[in-house]
Amino acid sequence: MNVVCIGQACIDRTYRSDDAVRPATSNPAQSRRGFGGVARNVAESLARLGSEVALLTAVGDDDEGAALAAHTAAAGVNVRGWRSVPGRSTGEYVAILGPDGELVLGACDAGPVEEIDVAAIASWQGFFEHATWIFADCNLGSEALQALIALRARSSFRLAIDAVSAAKILRLPADLHDVDLLFLNVHQAERLAGPPQARAVILTRGADGVDVVVDGATTHVSAIAATPVDVTGAGDALVAGTLHRLLAGDDLLAAVRGGMLVAALTLESPASVRPDLSKELLEKSLHRL
Repeated sequence: MNVVCIGQACIDRTYRSDDAVRPATSNPAQSRRGFGGVARNVAESLARLGSEVALLTAVGDDDEGAALAAHTAAAGVNVRGWRSVPGRSTGEYVAILGPDGELVLGACDAGPVEEIDVAAIASWQGFFEHATWIFADCNLGSEALQALIALRARSSFRLAIDAVSAAKILRLPADLHDVDLLFLNVHQAERLAGPPQARAVILTRGADGVDVVVDGATTHVSAIAATPVDVTGAGDALVAGTLHRLLAGDDLLAAVRGGMLVAALTLESPASVRPDLSKELLEKSLHRL
């Protein structure tokens, strides 16, 4: 197994306003329903790029959970480790976008994924034994994240984590020295008491590009020009593209550039994971780097 992803799988509901969003009133908008969740998006993107990937998550025992599993499996992701939680509803993410496709407001009901605990992490040990990378998102609870970081310290896999949001980054422990890659944006970084001490930090700045921080040294990588249709999933695409290129043997900076290309391609699609994403599309788009 190249990558094991652990975290959110949910239903995405996106509303793109016809005009500037006005608070405290109804805004005319175009709606879209799709399949999302940070870890799920990363897993599907990796599978479409040709990686062997498993997704470990928890969904409700409802039609939405079944549809998520079916769609994700059809994309080539191993879903045998999924948990269906009786009596719970599958998580949901709602995004309100402006007419330019930029996020105005996001709201997330994480659902049963927040119930993944230390015992669940231990039960998935068989998935971890042959993984090159494990990716986790901070929709997981603090104890589950700490268990993964502790497991990394005594295992051969490498660990990447995405902060998800300014609220959920606070679920991470202070000691991140056993985290190989931490993905976060400037708003999330502001919630921390100091600079994150992961082995490498990918700090995203939206249209201003990305800072790659290793051993205190920062290298800036410029953004790739794109015409956004929907920003939902672009950060997840950056993670997937970066891991894909690391698996292919790129150094970190080259891998991040590849990740930014996948993010740009995803920005230009209305879906959280671009449905025609493939190795071939990536190769045809290399001139944009």
